Amino acid sequence: MIGIDIGGCNLVSAIVSDDIAIFKKPAAVGLEILSREIKPYIGKERVVVTTSLPINLLVSRFEELKTLTLLIPGPGLNYSSYGFVLKGYVNHRGDVVEKIDEAEIRKILEREKFYNVAIASKFSVRNPVLEEEVRRIVREKVEDKRIALSYFVGGLNYPARINTTVINAKIKEIVWELSEELRGKIGDFYYLTGDGAISTSRMVVENPSELFGSTAVASAFGALYLTREKNAIVVNIGGVSTTLVRIENGKPVFISGIEIAGRKTLVRCVDSISIPLGGNSIVQGERPNPECATPAAFGGSSFTLTDALNCVGFEIGDSRRS
Repeated sequence: MIGIDIGGCNLVSAIVSDDIAIFKKPAAVGLEILSREIKPYIGKERVVVTTSLPINLLVSRFEELKTLTLLIPGPGLNYSSYGFVLKGYVNHRGDVVEKIDEAEIRKILEREKFYNVAIASKFSVRNPVLEEEVRRIVREKVEDKRIALSYFVGGLNYPARINTTVINAKIKEIVWELSEELRGKIGDFYYLTGDGAISTSRMVVENPSELFGSTAVASAFGALYLTREKNAIVVNIGGVSTTLVRIENGKPVFISGIEIAGRKTLVRCVDSISIPLGGNSIVQGERPNPECATPAAFGGSSFTLTDALNCVGFEIGDSRRS
């Protein structure tokens, strides 16, 4: 198997076959160089990808990526606090009781300012036709890679499905573009999702919140494989984030319905704690900056957390430059 982890600062590939080989490159050089190094293995082994890019994007740009939320709840509770309530209704049997009003949707699209769109019909898990009809109209103004539909999320908890769809709308573009680049460089591949499963890239693009915790669960699986420890805390120190994962009774702990940006979702993933600071985070003022930079100890011009460790006695890289 070929495992590839795509982080904010580094690209790492681990090949587990008869032997174990590891390749690491700065994210700045892109996938081109890494794909050349693993090319002899491609086609012989399954490629599985993990990434922290969607989480990094939400942490840094959640409010900036303004989402237009279009809802089709039908009669009953008032969901106007979640977004714009549209005409139209699919009942609990999946029957279309009321059609959408295309003019209403176009008027909202013309009036509002937004970057991406989340579309959620209450019973779309029974029949997604109205969500698809709304998407057809939204495509007149917005690219498909910035439109998320709730029926790909599944689950009958409508408020949580709305929240998950909003999250998907904000991160779909980066996952879409990453998937396109990966297919162009390495061909077919799978994503490791946050609950430890493997999914196709085309499925994940439509429900990209599945990638929450993908890097964390990969580090937990790697620690289990290498140490055989039954109970442990796995600490994954990356370039701009540090993640802690619990292992109990020989497996990672998983949780459902996590909160993302203060919103209850339908996401199931590994139970982890993530700190938005890593070895390449810049130390500036009273607290580190999550921006990625090359440590002075490795030829960079910024003082990072790695350099801070050298100042208290560690010897990482050229510690004198720190």
